Amino acid sequence: MERSSWHGRLSWRDFLKDVYREYNRDNVSDTAAILGYYFVYSLFPFLFFLATLAAYIPHVHVSMETLLERGKALLPAQSMTIIERNLRALVEHPRPRLLTIGLAGTLYSASRGVDAVRKALNLAYDVKESRPFWKTELLAFGMTVGSAALVLFGIAGMIAGGDVGLWVAGKLHIAPVYVFAWRWLRWPATT
Repeated sequence: MERSSWHGRLSWRDFLKDVYREYNRDNVSDTAAILGYYFVYSLFPFLFFLATLAAYIPHVHVSMETLLERGKALLPAQSMTIIERNLRALVEHPRPRLLTIGLAGTLYSASRGVDAVRKALNLAYDVKESRPFWKTELLAFGMTVGSAALVLFGIAGMIAGGDVGLWVAGKLHIAPVYVFAWRWLRWPATT
């Protein structure tokens, strides 16, 4: 943005004009709508993947029974019959093909969202894309898989990392240092 005043100071009016001009030039509202669409677009394949993954998780049967018992008090009998039949079919019969399709759909739709973020940032920073199509697609897919792995490792680290890390630190004889570092490193994520 250029400063409108030759004194080096920018008035509020000029500042707001510059913000409005950049807002329109970078299509911020359209970009936000695109990113929102891709979020919703990737949500349903992810839920499909989680639903088919439920058949492979050991304690889902107990949780499903509890959920069904609580649902009987809230839902009409006809609705509960449909829900119970579909839930039992989903949990009791593993379907590896549907799991694969769900995973592929989830990765594809999430990579579309990551690619939309790349395009939005290129637009906001006035960067002309010079990479070939296959490189940008590979980059979007790699960033999707990498960020999913980081989220999984982060969750696993928060759940089991303290105990596993303490065990490893005990074997290396640095347990007090580990406990101190773990408290400080975990703090930003838990607040």
